[in-house]
Amino acid sequence: DTPIQPLHAMVSSSRDETGPSLSYEVGLNALDATLDVIASSGRVSSLSQGLFRHLRSAIRANTGAKAGRYYFEVEVLERIPEAPALLLAGFSTDRSSLFLGSQLTCVGFDSKGSSCATMRPAGELGQAKRVGLLLDQEVKDGSVSVFLDGEQVGSTAIPHLCGKALFPTVTFQNVTLAVDFNTPGPERCRAFGSILEEHHARSSVQAAPKEVIIPVALPHSGLYDWSLRWREVRPDFVEIGDDMMADWSALSCLSSRQDPSRAAGSRDDPHMACLGIEQLRSREVWRGALMDLAKSSRQSLIHSSVRRNLVEAERRSLLKNFPMAKKIAVVLFGKPDEDFRDWVKQRTRSDYEAAKEQLERRRSSAEAAGEEPPVDDLKEPPEADFLPSKMEVSDKVLAHELKNFSLPDQAEGFDEIRYEWADEAGAKAGLLQWLREQKARRIVEGLAPGEWFEKKSKAWKDARRVFQNGQRDFRMRSQNDDSLADKVSAIELSEVKDPHNADGAGTPIYGNFKYEDWVVLSWRYELHLLSHAFPMDAADSDRLGVPEEHMEHYWRIYYHHHFEPRKLGVANLRDALKLLKEPIQLKETTSGSRILVSTCDPESSIDAFVVSVEAYRRDRCRRIEAGDESAALSIPRKAPGPEGKAAGKGVMKSAPKTTPKAKPPQQPQPSSSPGPTGGKAPAKAPVAKMPAPQNSGEAAKQPHPPSAPPIKRTPEGPLGRSRADQVKKAPAPKGSVGKLVAKPPQPSSSPGPTGGKAPAKAPVAKMPAPQNSGEA
Repeated sequence: DTPIQPLHAMVSSSRDETGPSLSYEVGLNALDATLDVIASSGRVSSLSQGLFRHLRSAIRANTGAKAGRYYFEVEVLERIPEAPALLLAGFSTDRSSLFLGSQLTCVGFDSKGSSCATMRPAGELGQAKRVGLLLDQEVKDGSVSVFLDGEQVGSTAIPHLCGKALFPTVTFQNVTLAVDFNTPGPERCRAFGSILEEHHARSSVQAAPKEVIIPVALPHSGLYDWSLRWREVRPDFVEIGDDMMADWSALSCLSSRQDPSRAAGSRDDPHMACLGIEQLRSREVWRGALMDLAKSSRQSLIHSSVRRNLVEAERRSLLKNFPMAKKIAVVLFGKPDEDFRDWVKQRTRSDYEAAKEQLERRRSSAEAAGEEPPVDDLKEPPEADFLPSKMEVSDKVLAHELKNFSLPDQAEGFDEIRYEWADEAGAKAGLLQWLREQKARRIVEGLAPGEWFEKKSKAWKDARRVFQNGQRDFRMRSQNDDSLADKVSAIELSEVKDPHNADGAGTPIYGNFKYEDWVVLSWRYELHLLSHAFPMDAADSDRLGVPEEHMEHYWRIYYHHHFEPRKLGVANLRDALKLLKEPIQLKETTSGSRILVSTCDPESSIDAFVVSVEAYRRDRCRRIEAGDESAALSIPRKAPGPEGKAAGKGVMKSAPKTTPKAKPPQQPQPSSSPGPTGGKAPAKAPVAKMPAPQNSGEAAKQPHPPSAPPIKRTPEGPLGRSRADQVKKAPAPKGSVGKLVAKPPQPSSSPGPTGGKAPAKAPVAKMPAPQNSGEA
């Protein structure tokens, strides 16, 4: 600020000058204002309910002064009770920001007479009813003086603005004002309403037929830059969109209550809820309020949004709001032209110079006040096709909307479609190529298994149980007939119609399956289901299969567990497919990615997969017999679970190759009735577990010798060992009842009657149920 100069010391003859007057009336320009402003006959107010109670409003005059001394006055007529109020009056250049204090292209004072060189939150108004501003461009460096109720209270030099056309500007909030351009000012100055023609400059914002422009561009390819340049060339256009609302909130000094890095969001989708204003928490609320203003405004509009302008449904919805306006789509595909790139360079350089100048001003102020100067963190701007910008649209939104992106069509309601940097064919080819590249590297947000997959998956789970029981029955029968295994291998696979009864005699085609065959079957069929279900559920013609790099993500969505090729003994998907052989392949797409495809029809039966696995098993057996050891599958096997349970998720446990394992020795229970010698009754001797005979006599149960005391039972089993350690394999029986061979007695931890340890029980083999057993 400069010292206040006495009016009699300001040598000027402006008031005495004469010349032609203007052919139009000086006043406020309703087209050069924020959307919420209501201006009429010198009075100006704005919407002050709901959301707009928290936003600043601004308006600029239709005439500026580039020379001479001119005065105008603002009077507060009314203010909204219990609401933050603000009045800033001053001058700004044409096409610059309407908000005083936001740029170096403006100068102004508040209602208390303080300079508004920076943005400050709204508060209480000053006591003065009238605020007058005097622009003097005849003194050295120029100056602006402020008057409160007719008394001069401040002045500031404007060397950076002197000689430029400066327009009266008012920024306000929750007040009603009267702006007077005809009140006589101090001595030797003119009222703005009587400005001389040679001193005046007319606003570039003039009335024109209303137009609505929707620029369409790919992310980070210049949409917001093009929109800014368009508004510089055509200042009669006002931006509408989420980014505009975020800027309006910032210019109204609404600050985030969160960490700025978390609250920023993207230009398409700014995080407005963090500003702490109830009406900004719901995007639908403030978007609706903004659209209501746009519909009633006479100003031309440009809608800036990457995502919404690429989606046909969003474009149609937007155009319905402006039935009387001319609707134009501008397609920005391809490399920007030379004019646009030159503008970017000039704009980048001017922004850098402005920031540097502002830094110098802050440094000078800090040195004058004896404070620490600000840190110089400015860097020379690099050359680029577009202005540096924060994220335009988030990856999550892109992934969700990719399938809906399209170019505009006149059938949507456009009166005109312009192609700026490429023709229509080039734009379509560019969009198609970009979509393929993006879909190849992005996941489908919100994808869920569809009805087809759920039905097939349930059928697969049911079939596994049937196969499991079928092989168990076959193994039981093959223990009595060694020729059954050979019968399976002799079946002609091409003639198999029922895998459970391949030869018409009840022989299952999967009778000789081992653990690795069941693993191969599970992986083959589940990969087959996934390869067909994904394109069905994604419902996108550009997503024809699961991308190789996203296999883990989609596998978890469909099967609810991790994709682990190591369960096949391999490191990755490609090695897994080499092991499985068929029917899954990785197919390379035009975008260079590889997707999962199945060579089988989506409705191929599970039975067909079983037959193909049997063919694969036979082929491996022939190669191994011929000496090709590489044909053997080295699939890691988990520790066996309970009999009849799957060894792993989706994998059936094959039937045992030998006789079922013997059960752990049964431990005798002490009896409460006295034995022959007066002590407790001796424990019973171990016996083989036999099937219940149909017509058997009563089997005699042999007790232990009297010298064998009962074995003490522990949580781990007899003798303190785990039960698994006590399980021993028994030799395969030749008939329906095998001969049990008792293990030599083991010492017991409890002494017998003779001072030694009691012998351990013999193991018990689990035997298959005989068809017509006699007495054991």
